[in-house]
Amino acid sequence: MKFIYEKERHGKLLCYINDDLDVPAHIHDNIELIYIIRGTAKAFYDGKEYALSKGDAFIAFPQRVHYFYESHDIDAVISIIPIEYLPEFR
Repeated sequence: MKFIYEKERHGKLLCYINDDLDVPAHIHDNIELIYIIRGTAKAFYDGKEYALSKGDAFIAFPQRVHYFYESHDIDAVISIIPIEYLPEFR
């Protein structure tokens, strides 16, 4: 599987609401936490597909290929947490 390696964002906690969760396969050194406020989407992580809907949370750990697709009428909180904040998940 081809994927994008996202560059380091050491020390920068990102948190925002997005209305489009469709992103290509990618990998990074951070923890990614997604919370679905409304709508639906599918996630692919560690060889498995997951259906996400309102109230669901999804976490992708560092160095794991993941992507999201088929998002519909969605608002999602996306948090990118530097691994330095949670070294036990390194």
